[in-house]
Amino acid sequence: MAAAAGPRGRQARPGGAGGRAGAEHADIDPLLAAIDAATADPHYGYQRFGDTIDELAAKLTAHLAHEETDGLPLIDASLTPAERQHYAQVHTERIGGDAPVAMPWLLDQASPQTHQAMLSQLPPPVAAAFRDQWAPRYASLDLWNPADELTS
Repeated sequence: MAAAAGPRGRQARPGGAGGRAGAEHADIDPLLAAIDAATADPHYGYQRFGDTIDELAAKLTAHLAHEETDGLPLIDASLTPAERQHYAQVHTERIGGDAPVAMPWLLDQASPQTHQAMLSQLPPPVAAAFRDQWAPRYASLDLWNPADELTS
């Protein structure tokens, strides 16, 4: 997150470039590797899944809460308008063609205030596409049915 914000975003983070967020990533990354290893083990991987997924869910939830409560306000307070525009551009490029699925997923179960805050930051044609096409399509998905295609 701070890398896209540039040097000021990295400097503004408490604890420098690593800090608490770096420690959280150091805890999460091995869990992702453990899930990959369990998936690749057809004989005993299933025995490791439950505990590993539970630990990942707990650590990832705590990390995301930390980023939302500490990281995002820090970015808002630290960046110039030009740096904020660069940050938005980098993340828009990262999402790319996945925006019609990613945006509704990100805002799934968000409050009306969060929806309004997010949509007000988008160009009007993108906000209209979200309201008129992307969100209704996402809402119609049966997310527990693997036959339902997210990209169709």
